[in-house]
Amino acid sequence: MKKVLFLLLIITAFGYSEQVLHVSTIPTGADVYVNEIKPNKAKESLHKSPAVIKVDSTETKVLLHIFRKDFKDTALYVNLSAKDTSFIVISLKESYDQLLLDEQQKILGKRARHKVGKTLMLTSIIPFIVGGVSSIFTWYYISQAEDEKKKVEKNLFKDNNDLKDFEEKKSNGKTARTITFTGFTIGASVLAVGFLLTF
Repeated sequence: MKKVLFLLLIITAFGYSEQVLHVSTIPTGADVYVNEIKPNKAKESLHKSPAVIKVDSTETKVLLHIFRKDFKDTALYVNLSAKDTSFIVISLKESYDQLLLDEQQKILGKRARHKVGKTLMLTSIIPFIVGGVSSIFTWYYISQAEDEKKKVEKNLFKDNNDLKDFEEKKSNGKTARTITFTGFTIGASVLAVGFLLTF
């Protein structure tokens, strides 16, 4: 069985190869969307020109959408070379269409909100971690307070030290529980706001 799996891995490794497509634009700095019929331009593409794009060797052509502020959107199919590497240079045409320019500005505004949303979603991890750690302390202090309470109940003479320890552990437990609740509430709120901004 191991030999069969090993052979399959070797066949897969040798059977799959990539071509490389070099995309340059004039001017540079354009977003290059690959094989997307209707790309969501509000999200930054994985490639910015000049870009080196890896393509499956079985592909014979690639659909490119080029987006850059103040220039007309460009969509074209690129026929790939029979060799491993293909090159294309695309000269972008400047746009004077105010409707298009306004639309591009909206897209860039959405991108900015999307970035803020992603940052907030990542930031929400911090209060969640604080809340999670605090919940461990909450459980610890509450269990300690329960132990102290049992001691006090067993002691007929009500030792002041046992009472003091009980009150201290109880207070620590309440504080930790408040921090836990606050951490999870803040984390959930920041995550929700971030999630909404990514749309």
